[in-house]
Amino acid sequence: MARALARNAPNSPPYFDFGDMQESISFSWQKNTLEGSLIDAIWSEDIDKCRELLDANPVLVNRMLRHYAMEIKNTIPGIDLESFDPEKDVPLTLVLKLPRYKEPDRDKRYLSGSCLALAKMLVDRGASFDKADRRLHLDPHMVLVGACRDYDNPEALQLLVRAGADVDCRDLDDDQLYTLLQLAADRGADKTVKFLLDNGWSTDETGESDTLLHKAARRGRLQVVKLLLDRGAKSDLEAATEGQLVDGTPLEVACGGWRFDEAKRQIFVPREELGDVIKLLIGAGAKVTKTAVERAAMSGLGADVLQLLVQHGGDIQQLTSFRTEQANDHYLGGDDVTLIHLAALKDPQPLSIEALLEMGSNVDARDSHGRQPLHWATLRQVFHPKKENGYLKEDVSTWASPKLDSMREAVKVLLQHKADPDCQDAFGRTPLHYAALAKAPAELLEPLLRHGARLTTADLDGRTPLHLLAQPIFVRPRPEEGERQDTELLFTLLEQFEYNIDQKDKTGDTPLHVAAAGATCWAVSLFLRLGADPNVKGTRGWTALHRASVPPPPQHDEPFDYGPRAQQQQTEGDKMAARMKALLLGAGADQKARDNGGLTAADIEVKVAERLRKKAEEAERAYEEDMEQSRRTDREVAKILKSWRRETRWERERYSGDIYY
Repeated sequence: MARALARNAPNSPPYFDFGDMQESISFSWQKNTLEGSLIDAIWSEDIDKCRELLDANPVLVNRMLRHYAMEIKNTIPGIDLESFDPEKDVPLTLVLKLPRYKEPDRDKRYLSGSCLALAKMLVDRGASFDKADRRLHLDPHMVLVGACRDYDNPEALQLLVRAGADVDCRDLDDDQLYTLLQLAADRGADKTVKFLLDNGWSTDETGESDTLLHKAARRGRLQVVKLLLDRGAKSDLEAATEGQLVDGTPLEVACGGWRFDEAKRQIFVPREELGDVIKLLIGAGAKVTKTAVERAAMSGLGADVLQLLVQHGGDIQQLTSFRTEQANDHYLGGDDVTLIHLAALKDPQPLSIEALLEMGSNVDARDSHGRQPLHWATLRQVFHPKKENGYLKEDVSTWASPKLDSMREAVKVLLQHKADPDCQDAFGRTPLHYAALAKAPAELLEPLLRHGARLTTADLDGRTPLHLLAQPIFVRPRPEEGERQDTELLFTLLEQFEYNIDQKDKTGDTPLHVAAAGATCWAVSLFLRLGADPNVKGTRGWTALHRASVPPPPQHDEPFDYGPRAQQQQTEGDKMAARMKALLLGAGADQKARDNGGLTAADIEVKVAERLRKKAEEAERAYEEDMEQSRRTDREVAKILKSWRRETRWERERYSGDIYY
């Protein structure tokens, strides 16, 4: 039985529809035709059926075949494949594309023995690119590109050469701008690389600043690296790439530890494969640089690789700078950053952290902002939340989940080595502050609290971890979807430790004020359960109810204006404000409480609504003026075009025998 067009694969993107087994790729209108029968025989790799059809109809060998096999990356759940324009191949190209059509993971593709036998039979019977159906406009080079990219089979290349393809062609492929040799090296096709080198290709082939050695090293292609070094690529050991996602020498890109798959997702190369490549490169004379050691630490390549790098000149105590310009009380970065800081931030497993500590790294080392590795470990998941129109697309614990396991293990290892969870940095913040800011789940806050982190420790702004827990993380949750899923666990955890739920920051605000101002409904509910007083006054004498009476402002890329769509755009904020007010009133909030200006929450709500209304009217007037100006411009342009056409028509009539006519 043929494998599925789109079947379950361990590394397949989540949007692929890996459904039922597909027995046929011919169209319904091809049923019982010679074309359809040959297509389905090739798809099922039925050599006897193909031979029978070709014996009876030799002209089929170069006939154009229309089918609806599609590359896995182009499949969409629920689509009607027959509604698409057909894919077009001759029998030989269809046979050699089968691995691409049937297997989503390029590294797992291979040309089966039956496919190779089919291809040989077709070439023996006269399959030729020169004789192929001319309606196809077939490019033999792109067929070679597919063979070098998708599998490692020099016999297939030899058959394509017999069919008229030019294996010496140095043209680039349409996708990655690689030559045949670069594609084969990137694929790890050592047999194909050897075949091409034996047929006149040189190890000096380069892509966009990438050498063959870079491509093979980046993906952990040990056999290709070994072959290239044996064939004279040692001169490329110190060549540095620029403009790539991972720059540097072959050793540095190998220490990077990751690459992109065909769906442009970052995936990590197995440590064992990279470790062998790194050892081979160092043995061949590659220089161990500061960058190589840093990348090995961040990639979690483990003790063996780090020790090897140190033995060949790497410095385990080296300092570096990391995102210095971006560093502040929300973002990590700065100078005097150690390897263990980088490992705490990036290591997908705690292997590098453990190795560095065993090799003498200081668990209490501080960067230029006074942050220890534990600070870096707890803030690692803040990066790149998935958002849509200024709101989180999913619950925080969902979008952060790929990093939560790594964060948990990093925190665990650092605490086991006596890291101080209540150590304050230059901003007065502890690792617990950053974990709260990152909206870490209860299971990640617990070990910090168990090892001595305090909920009452205030930063330089007077804010405790509870203040930061209530602060929105760059973007807000949607009212209907953004509730935190572990609030019950969080409540059970927090009530076990000492806290002051009404502790004020330097502006006079409590955690409840922060939650109400940021429209963080789950935090309002949590703090009220923990005993927060809804009538405590903060900045300007406002209570939490005053705060909740002001709709939350738009954040970052949330589209908001005061034009005709203002009311629609304000709806989400109004929903949040209404929910918060209901929670606060249910907890006994005083609606008659007045601020320093003598205003109640209701008064503020009226003033805010009036201000928004005026701004909306002003923006609408400006919008109408802009539209009227646009209409006037359109009328002027139309008048000019009309005059130009009239003059052009007069010129044509005047010079009716000239070139104008």
